[in-house]
Amino acid sequence: MFKKGVEARSHQRLSGADRKKLKRTVKERFPRASDTDVDALLPPKVEIKVSKYQN
Repeated sequence: MFKKGVEARSHQRLSGADRKKLKRTVKERFPRASDTDVDALLPPKVEIKVSKYQN
């Protein structure tokens, strides 16, 4: 009846290897995207966090 607020269970930093894998996946899925476009989406010096939420 009433919706509960959404809360993250855990937060983790994305490791360097996982960051590279994510960039590679983006390039595979979007072949027309240039390296500049991918760097705009996932800047090289910015910390990326992974959050897990319950369903």
